Amino acid sequence: MLPVLWKIFGTIPIYSYGFMVMLGFIVAIWSSLYRAKAFGIHQNRILDLGLVLLFAGLLGARIQFVVEHWSVAPGFGGSDVPFSENIGGALRIWEGGLSFIGGFVLAFVCAILFCLWRKLSVLAILEILAPGVAIGLAFVRVGCFLNGCCYGTFICERAEDAPWYAVVFPENSQPYVGFGSRFVYLFPAQTVSSLFALLLFLALSIYFVKLYARRSRKASGEVFLALIVVYCAFRFFIEYERSGEDPSLGFTSAQKMVLAMFILALPTYAMVVLRRRIKESSGVRT
Repeated sequence: MLPVLWKIFGTIPIYSYGFMVMLGFIVAIWSSLYRAKAFGIHQNRILDLGLVLLFAGLLGARIQFVVEHWSVAPGFGGSDVPFSENIGGALRIWEGGLSFIGGFVLAFVCAILFCLWRKLSVLAILEILAPGVAIGLAFVRVGCFLNGCCYGTFICERAEDAPWYAVVFPENSQPYVGFGSRFVYLFPAQTVSSLFALLLFLALSIYFVKLYARRSRKASGEVFLALIVVYCAFRFFIEYERSGEDPSLGFTSAQKMVLAMFILALPTYAMVVLRRRIKESSGVRT
């Protein structure tokens, strides 16, 4: 755990969480520039869109986090009171506190509006960005680990009882305070999520190359839908290994959102794949 990476001139802190968010964004956009060539989209359009998505993603992610903790203290960043009693704390985004689903939804809406404004193919843009979303999330989860937020569930207290993969956070960290100011061994939810996102990035990148190796193929949204289906399934189950929100009706708010997205995306993905295979089998160019 390393909330502050370094201090400029010994006084200005560079927070690890904010640094990893920005690094993930840069890598995501950089990787998307290469995929833009598959559809003949100028790289400047991707850079312009990237700035829109950066602010939309951060805003949406923060809004969801604040809503989720409006009546419940986030428990880190020096805040032991809910945002309803600490409005100013809602603006201190550099201390951590982003909800991926909220950021994803608002960024998705803004991406569509940008495409309509610039007369770009919505499906092509979504295909280009899909692997980048995964690699960006991989960096963000590293930031979560360094910041001590989004931590996993309790495993045990004694070192001799802890499995090899268990993690323990230092004194005064969010997990330490959250478990009654004591050292406990936890499930490594942040690192598991980061590794999964990295593998998802690699899989989606290969998927994209194989699907659009022939430049004449039109964008179908298949890679983007695959991202939604796979990530939502993973997020639904990893929520059981994350500490934090008490589930209502048996599910956390994140589980409810990803479950709704999964139900919508899965049949759509199946139909898109089936349509492509039917056309390929009949010799029709897609």
